[in-house]
Amino acid sequence: MIDSTQKYSLVDVSSLIEANIDTIYFLPRFWCTQDDSSKYPSKDDYQVMMQTMLENLQNVEKLTVVLSFLQMLSVAEFHGVPFPTLKVKTLTLKTTILQSAVPGIAKLLQNSPELTNIILRNPLKRNKKIT
Repeated sequence: MIDSTQKYSLVDVSSLIEANIDTIYFLPRFWCTQDDSSKYPSKDDYQVMMQTMLENLQNVEKLTVVLSFLQMLSVAEFHGVPFPTLKVKTLTLKTTILQSAVPGIAKLLQNSPELTNIILRNPLKRNKKIT
């Protein structure tokens, strides 16, 4: 069983040039019900986590993300979490394009002015590279 109250953070990764973010995201049940939320991370906790992660990864040149991370970014965007400018040059999206991921994808593109390559990896189709 995973302790959802435990805090996680990245160590100094400022020299990291490539990152693969493969997350599992679910809308916590207590956000939709009257369950006791004191034992779960709050929406603010998730927003701070996303902002901190993006700030720590802003020097990465090759970034690979999956659908669940894009959905987390979409939620963060909806809640007004500030996104840093990223130095990403190659962005790989390992996902199908769903409406729930579009705001996250858009924000990644807007905040990656040095982006030169986008690679779409859909498990149901062949890979496509956009230059």
